[in-house]
Amino acid sequence: MNKKLNKSARKHIRQEKARIRRGTSDISKREDMIKQLYAKFDNTAQKEVAPKILKKSKTLKKPKTVKVSE
Repeated sequence: MNKKLNKSARKHIRQEKARIRRGTSDISKREDMIKQLYAKFDNTAQKEVAPKILKKSKTLKKPKTVKVSE
């Protein structure tokens, strides 16, 4: 991870690491869970994400025809 994460992502990682440390007593399992957590936020691994969906352009509407009564 070369790029610095935004504040909310850093806060989330910090809280999740604390939760993992409190809930898991096995050190090797704890390290694996923390590595998986960092892998979620690794931007280099996200190159395989599907391309963005482009919005359809708005079509021009025909003006309504007004019937004239005689």
